[in-house]
Amino acid sequence: MILRDEEVGAMTMQCDRCTNMTDDYNIDAFQQMIDDAKEEGWRIERDENAEGGWSHTCPDHDAKSRIEDQRRLLGL
Repeated sequence: MILRDEEVGAMTMQCDRCTNMTDDYNIDAFQQMIDDAKEEGWRIERDENAEGGWSHTCPDHDAKSRIEDQRRLLGL
């Protein structure tokens, strides 16, 4: 999820599965935050069931999520 603090003009991204967060970014640097997070291994995907319509998964949980997805597809 994207956490915005309008008072200080900053935002950060938090993993939807844990408390891991990206660095703080200026509120005007949204695309830079997304690009940096993806470069660091975050997975950001459209998800109609997630708050705001997007899911944000940190690198620590991304590998686990992919394994869970594969198991679900295989019926395991």
